[in-house]
Amino acid sequence: MTLHFDLVRAATAWLEASQDPRSFGRTLTVGPPGFEAYARVLTLPDPAHDGQEEADVADEVFDAAPVESDVVVETVELLAAGSGLDDLRFLMWDGYPYDPALPAVDRIDLMRLRSCAMATGSLADFRTWTTSGRERHFPPAFVWPTDRSWCVAYDVDSHFAGVAGTVDAIERVVAESKHPVVRDDRRVIPAMYH
Repeated sequence: MTLHFDLVRAATAWLEASQDPRSFGRTLTVGPPGFEAYARVLTLPDPAHDGQEEADVADEVFDAAPVESDVVVETVELLAAGSGLDDLRFLMWDGYPYDPALPAVDRIDLMRLRSCAMATGSLADFRTWTTSGRERHFPPAFVWPTDRSWCVAYDVDSHFAGVAGTVDAIERVVAESKHPVVRDDRRVIPAMYH
C-alpha cells in the first residue's frame, strides 16, 4: 500500500480550530493546544540565544544531525506503541520539493502560512512513499492518529519535532527516544535559529 492523498476537512477541523493568530506559531511547532504534555525532539541542540544563526552550529554537530523525517517516524513509533500505526493522518507542506511530488489534490491552508496536502495511511505507507524517491528527508508537517490522542509537528523553520500527548506518552518519548528530548511548556516560545 501507499499513502492515500485526499483532503478530509472533518479530519483537519481540530487543527483549523486552533488557528488563534497569537498562538498558532506554537501549533505549527509543537502541536495544537489542549494536550496534557508537550516535548521537543531535537535534531540540533537548542540555540544559545534567540536569533542565533544556524550556520554558527559546529560542522560536526550539523553532520551528525539525524534526518528530520526519521526523527518523526521514530517518535511516532514511540507514541503509537501498543495502539497501532495503521490509521494515521499526515499533513505534507507543499513548499518542500518532495520526490515523489505531492499529488494535485485540495490543500488545507493553515493560517495562510502553510498550505498542506493531507494523506492517510499507515506509518509503513509513509516509509514506502518517502523511500520511493530521492528526497526522503522532508518530514510531514503534522502526524496524528484518528483518535487524536497525540500529535507530532515539524515546521519548516524548526530544529525539532514537536510532540503533544498524554503525560505517559511524553514520558515514553523522553525515556526512549534515541535523540535529545526537552519537555516543553506550550506557553513559552523556545529559542529558534535564524
